[in-house]
Amino acid sequence: MLDAIILCGGRGTRLASVVSDVPKPLAPVLGEPFLDHLLALLARSGAVRSVVLAVHHLADRIAEHYAEHPAPLPIKIVPEPIPLGTGGAIMNCLGAVTGPRFLCLNGDSLCGGDIAGLAAAHAGATPGVTLGLVEVPDTSRYGRAILDDAGNVVEFAEKTASLGPGLINAGIYVIDRAALGTWNGRDVLSMERDILPRLVQQKQVRGTALSGPFIDIGLPETYAVAADFVRRLRGGERLGSASEQPSP
Repeated sequence: MLDAIILCGGRGTRLASVVSDVPKPLAPVLGEPFLDHLLALLARSGAVRSVVLAVHHLADRIAEHYAEHPAPLPIKIVPEPIPLGTGGAIMNCLGAVTGPRFLCLNGDSLCGGDIAGLAAAHAGATPGVTLGLVEVPDTSRYGRAILDDAGNVVEFAEKTASLGPGLINAGIYVIDRAALGTWNGRDVLSMERDILPRLVQQKQVRGTALSGPFIDIGLPETYAVAADFVRRLRGGERLGSASEQPSP
């Protein structure tokens, strides 16, 4: 089993028109914070032993919520003194995770794929990063992950208006801490722009397709369908093909 880091520090500016009084991971879905649904999914996976929440924006609201509402997994909360970027936030949490590798997820997305299978795939591979990928009908919002025949990620195609269907980064990683390198504790560092490109060049990033449904709530229109998504996910219904995924 792995410890998991969940990135919860973003300001959620694109969602502010509909959710402004709580941090994005606490946006209510079916009467519960979105993050609660993610924690429940991780608990059901059987792959996670404890969770570290990387927090910054409205961090006190997250701390207050879990002080009053126990989570299904043990939780540690690690604040960022300043916004450190996704990579910096991960580095800032390394002292709170144990073992040579860990799971990392975004606090504003859900994927019903096999997280235990992702962890098992990584355990049998060379050290580096194993990236969970999902197929969506339109990759223009996200960019597309391109793999070679061996399953190594060779490129992340930039977001454009005409990418069409394909595999995207679901924001779910199994990471060997040794692959991250060093960090001075203060510089802003992006997982997507600084860490992954270096590891892709070194052929240390593998992609594993996750067959389950995927949603992120970063936009008002995706947040609007989150309740239906979670309801169907709770019921065990597979959303199936890319054409059945909620629109990004």
